[in-house]
Amino acid sequence: MQYTSMIGGLYRICEWVMRLAYVNLLWIGIFWLGLVVFGFFPSSAAMFAVVRK
Repeated sequence: MQYTSMIGGLYRICEWVMRLAYVNLLWIGIFWLGLVVFGFFPSSAAMFAVVRK
């Protein structure tokens, strides 16, 4: 019983790490795209909007 709850906790932690990595990759991609067109602030605003949801 304890083994499955430990695996469940590890799964939840891995899910959060994956979400943070995904948001970070999105931010980097939008940052480089925005650096050419708009600048730093649109990518940061988009990142905070995604994190808020």
